[in-house]
Amino acid sequence: MNGSATPAIPRAVAILAALAICTLSAVPLAALQNRRDSRLETRMLRQAATQESQGELKEAEATLRELLEVESGSSAAVMALERVLRADGRVADVLSVFDRYLAEHPQTVQVWQRKLGVLVEADSLAGVDLTVENWIRAAPGSPDPYREGARILEVAVGVAKAAELIEAGVAALGDLPVLLDGLAEMKLAEGDTAAALAAMRRITESYAGGSSERRAAWTRELRILVESSDTEAALEQLAAFKEEHPGAEELDGLSAALASRLLDQGKRDEAMAVLSGIEGPGAALERAFLLLEGGAVADAVAALQSALPELEPSHATEILELTLALSELAAPGAGLVARAAIAGHRGDPSHTVSVVRDGVDGIPAPDRPAVLALGARAADRAGLAEDAAALRRRIVAEHPDSREFPEAALRLARAVAAEPGGRDEAVRILEALITGRPDSPVVPGARRELRRIQTGNSRPQGGER
Repeated sequence: MNGSATPAIPRAVAILAALAICTLSAVPLAALQNRRDSRLETRMLRQAATQESQGELKEAEATLRELLEVESGSSAAVMALERVLRADGRVADVLSVFDRYLAEHPQTVQVWQRKLGVLVEADSLAGVDLTVENWIRAAPGSPDPYREGARILEVAVGVAKAAELIEAGVAALGDLPVLLDGLAEMKLAEGDTAAALAAMRRITESYAGGSSERRAAWTRELRILVESSDTEAALEQLAAFKEEHPGAEELDGLSAALASRLLDQGKRDEAMAVLSGIEGPGAALERAFLLLEGGAVADAVAALQSALPELEPSHATEILELTLALSELAAPGAGLVARAAIAGHRGDPSHTVSVVRDGVDGIPAPDRPAVLALGARAADRAGLAEDAAALRRRIVAEHPDSREFPEAALRLARAVAAEPGGRDEAVRILEALITGRPDSPVVPGARRELRRIQTGNSRPQGGER
């Protein structure tokens, strides 16, 4: 029994060994030879980098060419060799390296890109066209040659040629979003908004209804459409978007932007209708300013207050001060504030300054500081430094007991100190602020500003209010 069992073990081993030999023989020898040696690649790349850093460009080139002989698929070696040849003033020599690599590895997008870039440097537009054609043949069904080739052509010869290549890609591969997106960008660059929107519509329609991809694509389309002159189409599309995506957060910004465009066209009722039922700070602000224009101050203040919690801090402070002015001032002052604020909201802060400057003396004296402060901030936004200083100077000189005095004094002092010969006046303003309003939140900043001026430090201590 033992004698019959003993040979079974060597026999089993022999069978397993034979199977292993058959398995190995089934693997092509070329595949074993071409198997990447990452450690060798890393070592030779480091060696070439050291040689390059030491200015040994010929040695670095030799190392990288040797690496490519051993590891022909090393795209890192190709990129490093381009850098070395470029440093040696022989960047055109890398084209043959690219060609050899791409003949074996035609799917490597980065190398195609680099070859196109070198051809553009060499001013070889014929070479660019031929390379794009070769890339398309080497990667059938891929959008990369069309998309990346168009980017190169846009730089080399202009948008029109680039758009043609993208259109060829769409014709060959169908409505791929990545290509249509590129086409839309090209058409926008050409100033052809209608064609860009048509491409974007095809992207939107390529996604399933209600999907997040469709929602994102539609939002991008609507942003362009809202800024176009075709407000009727924008109204129709926005209504459809709202129906498919009720409560979408994008509705706030889109509705506010379209309402503003409608108002520019004198379509106030349509603007109010667009904002109806929309929640969010953008819509609330736009609704508030529409109400202000209509004289509904109380409703406008309520809308402004509803927007406050979601606004950026700096904007929230501005809106809060506006609501206080509208709520606390008598009718003439509130009306002037409304006109000034509307001008600023519509993107014309210089007109806000004019409204304040021309109208402030016609309102009761107690209401003037708030209006002057609003005008000064608008002057800051418009880059009208002299107007801002003049308005704040009136607050400081005429209304030292007002709520607006401390901030106006500090900002005026900073502006005056920056003027030639303004040091003494700035010191007087700050000292009056510190002694007259010691409990004001801006006093710590005023003390620092005073020390800066007195010690001759030229750097303002900004940031305090």
